[in-house]
Amino acid sequence: MKKQRPFGLMICLLLATGCAPKHRPVSGVVLIPSQDTDQPSVYAEKGGTLIFETEEGAPADTTLEIQFLQNNIPVPVCREGETLTGKSPLTCHISDSTGNYDVAIKQIDPVGGRKHPPRQIKAYIRPCKTC
Repeated sequence: MKKQRPFGLMICLLLATGCAPKHRPVSGVVLIPSQDTDQPSVYAEKGGTLIFETEEGAPADTTLEIQFLQNNIPVPVCREGETLTGKSPLTCHISDSTGNYDVAIKQIDPVGGRKHPPRQIKAYIRPCKTC
């Protein structure tokens, strides 16, 4: 029996280190400020999501148009396609793309169709290392 104990302990150690728990890809929320302020950046992981949401005080049914760009060329980062358009909040399910992107955000208010100046933020999409 004494010979089996070290062997059993070694199996437990191997299982504990080789089967570390996995986590879901990091997701992020981009809060679009109602005032023209410093532009935020966001970090997310491949397979995660990015949620674009207008700040409190914006009309509830504000329409957003989101486009990811690299060298001013549209890139389909979201599984939904090259450009996301819809009511706030708007969710982008990140496809297999990784890299650094400029994200163009156009915000259109429902009342009178008033457009805010387009905004750009930086998005850093990375592989999920422990997924």
